[in-house]
Formats: sequence, structure tokens, C-alpha cells
Amino acid sequence: AMRAFATDASSLHLIFYAPNHVRVWSRQAYFEAGGHDPSLHVVDDHDLICRTYLTGTHFEHIPECLYLYRLLQDGGNTYLRHNADIQRMQQDVANKYVYQMTVEWCRRNDYPMLDLGEVERPAPGFKSVALRDADINCDIRRGLPFPDSSVGCIRAYDFLQRVPGCTGPDCQHGADGGLLCTVGLMNEIYRVLAPGGWLLSRTPSTDGRGAFQDPAHVSFWNPNSFWYYTNQEFAKYVPGFKGRFQDTRVWQSFPTDWHKENNIAYVYADLVALKGQRQPGLVKI
Repeated sequence: AMRAFATDASSLHLIFYAPNHVRVWSRQAYFEAGGHDPSLHVVDDHDLICRTYLTGTHFEHIPECLYLYRLLQDGGNTYLRHNADIQRMQQDVANKYVYQMTVEWCRRNDYPMLDLGEVERPAPGFKSVALRDADINCDIRRGLPFPDSSVGCIRAYDFLQRVPGCTGPDCQHGADGGLLCTVGLMNEIYRVLAPGGWLLSRTPSTDGRGAFQDPAHVSFWNPNSFWYYTNQEFAKYVPGFKGRFQDTRVWQSFPTDWHKENNIAYVYADLVALKGQRQPGLVKI
């Protein structure tokens, strides 16, 4: 309990880092969140915690050791007997609530949320950022018009592939006054994100046809592409990259059956900006 993480989307969306065992709701907060879900035989408390956060309820951390957990000699502890179900179902809870909790975290901290390149249908609560006809009109290749560490979440769906890759080993990533390349864009995203801020990205993967079939695509991505922004063993090969991201969630899938039928796979990468905060989960950079 003394080392509990801050109450935010990063800690709450995974059961391993969320408040555990000693938890108290007021009657009003409990019913406002909808109470326990009787259909869940495990992770029902985790599900309720996530829903409670989404109601805007204040979480009060008591910085003391409040309980000791003892293991039974026969291995009969509930979490051991139901571990397979817990592992599977807690991920379902995370997938269900993580984006909503990211938005709620931004609301609680009064952080703006940006949707890059999306003019017609920006995500609810996000400001569209594009060259024209957006909430914020700017050439993203020349930077984002926000102060350092001032943005809570950046959404880049079907966007990264439209930013040119590096020009070569001597690429300045836009630091010389030129247009940002992909590394320069990741530097800029890192610059404006607050500590613990999120980059939510969805990009056509080179493991399918979508990455190459569109003539407007000028950079190419797959899950390994994000190693260079989240893992020091690969980031060291990118001179000029100034950021530090945690690869909180990276996976591939087909958004719809149509995408699957046409072999258009997407890589999803949800990254968190590391700026000195104590971050739950594995940090590789």
C-alpha cells in the first residue's frame, strides 16, 4: 500500500496495479457506479473500480500498509484456484474501459485531447488537428502548437503512415527547420504530452496489404516499429530521438470483416509518455 500507484488509466486498467483488497465505497458512490456485476465470478471488484473512476468519484489513497496477504499451504487461495479466469477476464475489463479511463484522466486534469489528421469524425471529446477545416489548423509536419507537457492524449488513427520516414543516417528529424519525419513526429508528440499522457495509434501494418496498397502512404509500420521508441536496446540506434515511451498495449488485428477479407491488418500501439513519473508496468527505455 505504501507503494501504490497514482490513480489513473495506467494503473487502473490492469488488475495488477489497481487498488486491491482494502477498498471502501460510500453508498452513493457504489450505486452511482452501478454496483458489482453479478455475472462476473472473478475480477468483479476490478470491474467496479474502473466504473467508479468513470463516474468522476475521488479516490483517496491511504499511504500505509493496511493488510498482509497469506498463502495457504495447500494452494487453496482463491486467486490461485481461479488464476486462469482472472488473467483472461481482467484483460477483457482492461479492453473495455482503458480508453474511457484515459479520457476521464484527461478531464480530471484539464488536459486537451488531440485527434491528428481526422477532420470529419474526430473521437468524442478530441480536437481535430489538420492542415485545414479542423478545430486546430496547422501543418503537423512543422510541429504542434502546444506548450511542453500540456496535452493528455493524442490519437493517431490512419495517420502515421502519411508522415515520411527518415531520409537517412544523417536525418535531422526536422530539428534543422525542415519538415518532421516519423522520428521527428514522435519527438514532437513526446514533447507536448504530459507525464503519463497517452499516444493512441492505429496504422496499416506491413504484415498485410494495407501498408503498401495506398499510394499516399510514405512510411511503413508493424509492431516491431515501435521498439525504437519504447526499448533502449533499439532506441540507441536512432540518433536524435529524444522521447521515452512505455509500450503499454501493442497488438495487431483486423478492424472489420472487410479488412480481414482483404488482408488489411492494422497495428495498434498505445504508448505512454515517460517523464519522471512512477509508471506501472515494464519500462524498457
